[in-house]
Amino acid sequence: WQKISIETGWETALEAVLGGRLNAILSPGKAASENRPPVPLVFCEPGGETETQVEPAGLKSLTSMVDSKDAGWRALMQDWLAGVYALDHSIDLESARGRLKPGEMLVNQHGDVFTRYSTSLHAPQSALHGVLERQKELSALQAGLPKLQQNVADLSSKLKQAESTLHDSQESLRHKQQALRAATQSLHSLNLELQQLQQQQKHVLDRQQALQAEQQAARERESVLKAERQQKQTALEALRNSLGQLQTSHQQMGAARHKAEMALNEARSALQQAERLAQEKTFNLKLINNNIKDIKDKIEVNSEEQVALKVHRAEAETMLAASAMESLKTNLEAALQLKQQRETELAAARDAMAGAENELQALERTRMQTEQQLHPLRDKLEQSRLQDQEARLYFEQCQASLAETGLNEAMLAHDLSPSAKVADLMRTVERTNAQIEELGPVNLAAIQELTSERERKVYLDSQAADLEEAVMTLEEAIKRIDRETRSRLQQTFDEANRNFGELFTTLFGGGQARLELLGEEILDTGMQVFAQPPGKKNSSIHLLSGGEKALTALALVFALFRLNPAPFCLMDEVDAPLDDSNTERFCNMVKKMSERTQFLFVSHNKITMEIAQQLVGVTMQESGVSRIVEVDIEAAMQMHSEAVA
Repeated sequence: WQKISIETGWETALEAVLGGRLNAILSPGKAASENRPPVPLVFCEPGGETETQVEPAGLKSLTSMVDSKDAGWRALMQDWLAGVYALDHSIDLESARGRLKPGEMLVNQHGDVFTRYSTSLHAPQSALHGVLERQKELSALQAGLPKLQQNVADLSSKLKQAESTLHDSQESLRHKQQALRAATQSLHSLNLELQQLQQQQKHVLDRQQALQAEQQAARERESVLKAERQQKQTALEALRNSLGQLQTSHQQMGAARHKAEMALNEARSALQQAERLAQEKTFNLKLINNNIKDIKDKIEVNSEEQVALKVHRAEAETMLAASAMESLKTNLEAALQLKQQRETELAAARDAMAGAENELQALERTRMQTEQQLHPLRDKLEQSRLQDQEARLYFEQCQASLAETGLNEAMLAHDLSPSAKVADLMRTVERTNAQIEELGPVNLAAIQELTSERERKVYLDSQAADLEEAVMTLEEAIKRIDRETRSRLQQTFDEANRNFGELFTTLFGGGQARLELLGEEILDTGMQVFAQPPGKKNSSIHLLSGGEKALTALALVFALFRLNPAPFCLMDEVDAPLDDSNTERFCNMVKKMSERTQFLFVSHNKITMEIAQQLVGVTMQESGVSRIVEVDIEAAMQMHSEAVA
């Protein structure tokens, strides 16, 4: 059969005519008659020349449809197919039969053979059935094999290029991921620095606002001080105008001072006496000390007044010397002459003191009046001096505070309100100080702690963001896994359900069976088996018999094996509840599935044992002693054939 070929569609016809001769082999000569084989064999001796065959009218010989590259094989086919004609659909069978001679036959494409008086219907009877068709298919496949191999080579090269491209892409992706991680770290550090700068900017803005408030207060205070200074300058001008009168009064005060010093000496003597008396009288000690304190205060005031008068006098003399030196000289000469005259009069008065008590009393009254007029002026001058000194000190403090803050004086003057009062500003300052005191002690390390806590917060925020991103990535991965798992599980379930229905129908010879999900979500739901053998309307699988339940379970197991075949399958007396017909269907199913899976089964059923290729039994010829007995079915069948022959 490997040396010949026939027109397409007539392969079955040629197999029906030749039969076992398709498997003929070259004749070995005399060895064929000396050593007879145990099975039928056909030997052939191709050779010779072909002869021209006369075909009946309207018929075509089957030999003309057979082709062989070797002339010897063509002659052999002419010998074997002599008198065999092809029966086409266009030829009438009865008329063609009438034209046949003895030994001639007709054969159609189905392999049915018709002689003049008989009809033989063809059916496959050997393992050689379809070998010619398979030979053609094999030839076509071998012809297309180089092209397929070339395609495989091209695809392999493309696969290598794709793998190389994939490797390069993965390497590029790894570098890009490293660059992305570096950029992310840089971004985190830049965000940290940005937040630090923002905190510093906020601190500077707060400090600037506080300084602006202080600047506003200083400007208001400065305006008040300027007003007071203007008032004091006005008063100073008035004092300068009355300087002449003050000088005259000062000369008069000199004599009064001399007398006051004498009185002071007397008072000191009295004080000493009082101190001696204070030792004896402790009760009056506090009163006397208070008097002493008052007297000392007055003395200090007099000393300060004297110093102040000297200063004012020096200033006045300087101013007078600068303004009108000539007039002052004239006045001075007049004053000196007047002084000499007064001294002369004073000497005369002293000489006549004893007789001029009335004049002295008048002068004393005049002096007292002058002192009474001098005391308010002196108090006013002292108050002005103290206020001026206080204003100068306060002004210096304001300038020092302004220098510390670094603010511009013009800006403060512009921000201060002209209508603001010192009392209101002082109350504002006191209120602010009270609020500051209520805040309690200041933590000098608060800024550093705040900075560190903010840095820690930024770090924790970045960690939290990374964790949230990781959680999102995990959730996406879980969703993707659930989606893929759901899709694959659904496909697996559908395939297993389809196989289960087909195998159930095969095992029962009909009926229907399916798998049903108990819920909508396939990932966490259960599954129910629904089975109805032919002729039954059961609503539950529990209503089936033991054999029907066993066959249903076998259909489900075989459906899973068809979905994912295992290397072997072990069954333990699964055919026990089955009757003979069900056992035969079970055995046929095992035979069919044994092409991909090796079955090992324990059984006491003879029908099941017949399909086994190897039997292993356990016997106990002696009590308590087991023995393994093995039987090779093929070897046993061969021995049986030899024994029968």
